[in-house]
Amino acid sequence: MRMDPGDSARILLEMRPLLRPAGQAVITLKLAKKQWYKQTMKAVELLSRGYEIAGVRQLFNNRSEVTVFLKNRP
Repeated sequence: MRMDPGDSARILLEMRPLLRPAGQAVITLKLAKKQWYKQTMKAVELLSRGYEIAGVRQLFNNRSEVTVFLKNRP
């Protein structure tokens, strides 16, 4: 689903209580062509308020998406 990365991060923070302690989650952030770095950093900062950021990856062949691997804090 195409959604603002900040909105995606906020929704995942709201869903955090439904995830098991020490559970894992993966989110793909859809980025706009302009200010993609700023959007990514804002979303990662939001997600880090409730999750441990285990990894962030942007595939070489798809620069319009970033995948974030999260671990729920117990």
